[in-house]
Amino acid sequence: REREARAARDAVQAEVEAARARPEVTAAVRRYYAAYADAVASCGTHAFLKAYPHVAEGGDPASGVNDHARQIDAWCGQLHGLRFELEHYEPMRLHEHADGIDVTVHGVEHWDYIRGGPGGGEFLMTLTLRPFAGGWTVVRTDEVTLGEWHERH
Repeated sequence: REREARAARDAVQAEVEAARARPEVTAAVRRYYAAYADAVASCGTHAFLKAYPHVAEGGDPASGVNDHARQIDAWCGQLHGLRFELEHYEPMRLHEHADGIDVTVHGVEHWDYIRGGPGGGEFLMTLTLRPFAGGWTVVRTDEVTLGEWHERH
């Protein structure tokens, strides 16, 4: 059991080190979240999906897959700002595979409501990135839902 725990910790540490070694990938994740925050504040679903068209494919709110386009529409008119602390709980973790790179983000989002005070919440998300136009772009998001969170813990 101790050996399994050590192996799991080592795997996580390797993913953190991989992310630090690929700043262009973590920069692409930061750009994605900035574009998402701008889209929420401006009700800009169309512009967001023009920049990230793949995240509109196969959206499934129940599983947390590619749900940001729906969330932009849901937040429209309710928020005048959305901010992220992408590494609030842990550093970004990166896992390379044949289809691209998965980046796990465990952070906090801060909501600035038009009516009422601020709010926020924890999130855990895996974003899949693929090479695009000399850089990287997000092609899939998978947020851990509350139901999935409770199953894990």
